[in-house]
Amino acid sequence: MDEDEQPNKRARLSAPEGYTESFQSTAQLNSDDREKEARVGIDRFVITDAPGFTGVFKQRYTDFLVNEILPNGQVVHLRKVELPDKDRQEISGSKAPVESMKDVQKRRLKESNGKQTAPELDVSDDTNAQDTADARGKEDDFSLSTEDSELLKSIFGQETVDALLALHKKILKHPHWKARDFHPVNSSPMTDRIQRTEAHQALRRIFGGHLESTTDNTNGCIKIVAASKPNPRSNARSAPTHTADGKALQVQGRGKVAWDQLGGEYLHFSLAKENKDTMETVNFIALQLKLNPKYFNFAGTKDRRGVTVQRVSGHRVHRNALAALNKRLYSARVGDFEYQANGLDLGDLGGNEFTIVLRDCHLSAGENLDVEKRMAELKEVVRRRVKESEAKGWINYYGLQRFGSFTHGTETIGLKMLQGNFEDAVDLLLDYNSANLDHDNSASRGLISSDDLKRTEALHIWVTQRDSRRALEKLPRRFSAESSIIKHLGFRDKKTGQTNRIRDFQGALGQIPRNLRLMYTHAYQSFVWNAVAGKRLEMSGSNAVAGDLVIVGEKEKEQRKGQSNGQAEDDMEVDDAGEIIIKPTAEDSAGDAPENFTRARHLSQQEVESGEYDIFDIVLPLPGFDVEYPSNAIGAYYKEFMGSERGGALDPHNMRRKWKDISLSGDYRKLMARPLESVKWEVRRYSDPEEQLVETDLDKHIDRSEKVERINSGENGDDTANGELKKSEDKKAEDDKVAVILKLQLGSSQYATMALRELTKGGAQSYKPEYANSR
Repeated sequence: MDEDEQPNKRARLSAPEGYTESFQSTAQLNSDDREKEARVGIDRFVITDAPGFTGVFKQRYTDFLVNEILPNGQVVHLRKVELPDKDRQEISGSKAPVESMKDVQKRRLKESNGKQTAPELDVSDDTNAQDTADARGKEDDFSLSTEDSELLKSIFGQETVDALLALHKKILKHPHWKARDFHPVNSSPMTDRIQRTEAHQALRRIFGGHLESTTDNTNGCIKIVAASKPNPRSNARSAPTHTADGKALQVQGRGKVAWDQLGGEYLHFSLAKENKDTMETVNFIALQLKLNPKYFNFAGTKDRRGVTVQRVSGHRVHRNALAALNKRLYSARVGDFEYQANGLDLGDLGGNEFTIVLRDCHLSAGENLDVEKRMAELKEVVRRRVKESEAKGWINYYGLQRFGSFTHGTETIGLKMLQGNFEDAVDLLLDYNSANLDHDNSASRGLISSDDLKRTEALHIWVTQRDSRRALEKLPRRFSAESSIIKHLGFRDKKTGQTNRIRDFQGALGQIPRNLRLMYTHAYQSFVWNAVAGKRLEMSGSNAVAGDLVIVGEKEKEQRKGQSNGQAEDDMEVDDAGEIIIKPTAEDSAGDAPENFTRARHLSQQEVESGEYDIFDIVLPLPGFDVEYPSNAIGAYYKEFMGSERGGALDPHNMRRKWKDISLSGDYRKLMARPLESVKWEVRRYSDPEEQLVETDLDKHIDRSEKVERINSGENGDDTANGELKKSEDKKAEDDKVAVILKLQLGSSQYATMALRELTKGGAQSYKPEYANSR
């Protein structure tokens, strides 16, 4: 399940009243996760005979901090939000109102619910009329290519695309109308973060900045509105007047800024945010500055459920205007402004630094120790596990989030698609737990969300009655895959009344938004990779052997940079989860094609004996038609495993398919991972489950009283109702709980969950807030 998906019911972030989780309940949860891990090939530890410990992470979003690491190794922190004195005076004298995030959400909701009325034309003298005309373009100039049309349909569906084209046509026809005068368009829910990113990028590219898009986190829908016109006068007023060292700028002409004197046309700044998507926050900033979001870039998106800090670049953005937003940004701040000649690109990072709090920790052996003895034992266990992870690392597995959290994993659906068994793939996607239909089973119904209950009822209607209209009315919008399938299969010809598509299963799968659809086949590749990775260590141990694969030119590049940690993957394009992006084919890329393809070669026996290569240099391929396979026993195992019943009886050397979207070229992934730097850790006692145990970057720049006031007034949104900084004063319990706090730096292609798995020997359990899975 995508971490962005939010249940209909507000999720609890702090522990419920009377929370006394025991070792037994934690062990049971770990046992369940172990079964899921084994199902997707996660079944080995590097060191198997060492004790671990249990603990819960992400119980609070301040338990999971992510700070971006720049390519030069510097960790990004929000250090300074203030401007030079001269520029600060400019802001204090400004009277221009700035909307808060909450104000914008209320206004947009009111506009979307109200009836659209004919706007009055703005006939005022506009000194920027020519610029506005250039930005808006002429109606006759716009032409939607067949490729772009198909791309939009694959992302949004035909109905939404028609509405988008109508909105765009109206914008071109009425260039003087204000943005709020155009009725917005709402997409169907999109559960996958990568799909939403592709949607935002496609809208910006195809419609030339005439449309703005934002994500509604309550349901995963994308809201598309007319882009706001820039105000050249207010833009000039907010232009910087001095360089960073205090020198006055020489303004070049009316309203023009000497960008070269500032340092370049790109303003780089640090963005710190709590419990928010990167794209959501950047879109809001762009909206407030009356700029198109396409002018902002970043190296990668960060987790929503956490507190993250990263660098962002904006093209020709004034630092004064951006700094002024800090008064209105909520649960976010910007700072550390610096003008540079070039902007950021996806992948321009060296990795991420994680600060992770594991709460309610116990020894895996389960002894009934008092807190003092438990702390002493935990310190020794943590010390040993950290030392081992730094030296020997862990298998660079794809984590459970890659495979979904439901009864039928995404890898199983992907396998059916690769087998050409589209009917079974559809059946798996439309499967549901019939026990949820028992309205008398109140115990079961109390553990699942209302959205999942409605999904069950909707799919039951479709399966038993084939009534697509009633099923779609019942089905919550966020289940876009199920909705797309039912719409296609249940389509009735208006002339004949026949459902001619009822057996068109491939067509139904093709209606699922493209990136969500590709997720299934990518999950199968990841499943194979996991299974092969464990077997590789079993067969050949932790040494490089002849026939293993290494990335062409990588060792030479590391030597030039003086690196020795085997994590030189900074030239590879990564997605928002830190994974190397797996492209179906070069021509099927959503963005610009990479200049260089990643290639691998086999190690010779002479190279192995030289000792120049170790286990951290080895890569394994994700199966595809454009990859090399190892020329040793593990290469043969690809054929053995994929040809087995568990592997789906597929041939790794025959991965082309007639359907382009499931004809994957493959890619490479490092076999092993380890921290970039020494791991820092601490074992700490605490009593209050609501206590914040680590300080965040935002804590240093947001007044505590302001934070508590926002919490009490409910301004912090759905996920902060329990009070993130508010510590209960009436709890007098002793410090009888123990937390382990870890700070570790990982490369851009590494999962923090897999690092925790090795460190705790499977004892780390992700917090499950409100209810169990119902599907």
